[in-house]
Formats: sequence, C-alpha cells, structure tokens
Amino acid sequence: MINIKDMKSIINLIWSLLILATSSQVALSQGFISPVFTFDTKPPVVTLLGPNGGQSYTATQTIPVTWTATDEQMGINPVTIGMSAAVNGTYQPLIQNIANSGNKSVLPLSVSTQYGRMQVSVRDAFGNVGHDESNNYFTVTANNFISLTADFNTTSAQPNSQPPLSPSGGQNFQYINTSVGNPEPNAWFWNFGDGNNSTDPDPVHSFANPGNYIVSLVVGNGTGLFDTKTKAIEVGTNDYGIDLEIIETNNSSLMASAGYYYTRKSGYTRVKKTFPIILEGGKRFIHINDFPVHNPSGGGENLETDFNDTIYFYAADNHLIGHICFQYEHRVEKQFARNAIIILHNDYDM
Repeated sequence: MINIKDMKSIINLIWSLLILATSSQVALSQGFISPVFTFDTKPPVVTLLGPNGGQSYTATQTIPVTWTATDEQMGINPVTIGMSAAVNGTYQPLIQNIANSGNKSVLPLSVSTQYGRMQVSVRDAFGNVGHDESNNYFTVTANNFISLTADFNTTSAQPNSQPPLSPSGGQNFQYINTSVGNPEPNAWFWNFGDGNNSTDPDPVHSFANPGNYIVSLVVGNGTGLFDTKTKAIEVGTNDYGIDLEIIETNNSSLMASAGYYYTRKSGYTRVKKTFPIILEGGKRFIHINDFPVHNPSGGGENLETDFNDTIYFYAADNHLIGHICFQYEHRVEKQFARNAIIILHNDYDM
C-alpha cells in the first residue's frame, strides 16, 4: 500500500523528467545544442611512381607498380591497378581491391602495344576516388600473340641445277613452304591447279603439260587460324636448254641470233626457231630453249623431228654465218642447262 508521502515523491520524479525533456527540446529548437556530423568529400591524393614510360616488357613478364596514396578516411583494400594499351585508351583493371601497400607486381594486358600506360586508382571510405597514370608510354610484346602468314618458294628438284624462272612440262619442281606463325604452322594443303594436291610441307610436283597454273598453299597452326598464299606458275616446254656465250675476236658484233629446225609431220613442214643475243653482265649470250613437245593427244604438236642437234648462227640481216653440231637430248636433259662458249674468229671460223 502506497502512502501519500511516497505518492508525492513519484509525482515529483515524473514531473522533473517532463521538465527536463521539454527544456532539451526547446534548447534544440532554439539552436542551443548542435549535433556534429562529419562528411568527407576530398578524394585520396595518389602519385604513380612507376612505370612512367620508356620501359619494355613481355606479356608474360610481371610489371612492378609503385605509388603513394594518402587520405584521412582511407578504406580497407582501396586500390585498383589498371592498364591502357592504346592512345587515349580505356584503363582495364589488372587487379582490384588490394591494400594500399605502395607496391604490387602485376601481369600486363596480353597484347602487343607501344602505347602501354598504367593507372593506380584509390577509393576512400566515403567513396571518393583519386588516381594517377604513367607519364609516358611503355612497350609490351605479346609472346603468346597468335599469328599466321602463308608463303612458299619454288626450285628445281634436281640437285646442283640452276632453278629456272618457271618449271617445264614433265620437270620435277619442289615447292618449299616458307610460312611463319605463332605457333608455327603444322598443317599444309597444296593445290597445284592441275587436279593434284599434297599435304607435305615441301612437296615435289611435276606438271604434265605446259600452260598457266594457279598454285595455292593453305596452312594452319592448330589454333583454328588458317592463311592462304596463291601464285601463278607458267609452265614452259623447257626453260633450261643450251646457254651459249658468244665471243668475237675481232671486237665486232656480227652474230645477232641463233636457232634450230624441227619438222612437223603435217606436210613435213620444216620450222625454224631463232633466239636473239642478249647482254648479261657485259657478256653476250644466246639461250636456246622452248623445245617443241611431241604430244598430239594432249593438244601439242605432231612432230616428225624435234631438235636436230644442229645450231645455226645468223647475222643481223638474217644471213647464215655458220653452224655447229651440238648433241642435246632435251627430253632427257631438260633438268640440266648445257653451256658452251662460241668463239668467232676474223675469218668467221668457229
């Protein structure tokens, strides 16, 4: 049972609390008591120390990045390191949310570029971001950059022979793959344009008939990348033949051309083929080649005789100076050049 004295004490306590609450409310409303709130709008101060341009790296080589960053309200793991690979390019993150340790080694972007720049970006506890970038460009070479370029050369398959400008019909010719890539090519497909193909890297091929052919090489390197190289090949009848150096002891230039005869079966027509003197390295030469091929079923000529082992020499007005016997079986020896020196004396003896 609460007596009157105790009741008065309780009432006085409640009344005091009400007065205190009311006084505080009035004081707040009149500005006597001001609550303090702190807002940070200043970004961190960041300085990238390196790399600052002029360095060269590979795409598999880590780059040491150093920096300083200060802020009154620095957050936890506030640092992001990024890289740009182009002039005015976008910085792509290399590593994010790391401590503000001042140094970190990172792998660059896997590209080849002369315009690499690094960026250090720092975010404080209030979301303010400060950053700094490389002053100049550095270089990155991507060792794992995938590339492929197809190419090939041609040469005679006959050892110790001089390769002609183009193969002859029936002559073995080697096609040498010179393709390059990263990784290196490991698959080859040749199309010789005459219905024949090969998957050898350096095949040997013989064209049965003279003519113009398109030879193509397709290469692959196991990455899904392919490249093609095509070349036009002109196949002659015989581009080796007989090479004659002409020397005239009287310092004249009487001789102008040389040639030979062959006979067609049709009417036994005798045909003369002549070849002019040409200058090579200050010397005078006659190259006798392009021998006829007896191949009536393949569109060639129907011959009674071809080269008759006699070479005739002519002056500029086409009158005959003389002749020599020169045994040459072009159907057998067409992968070899036969050479001789013809000396014309004052009395035009050879």
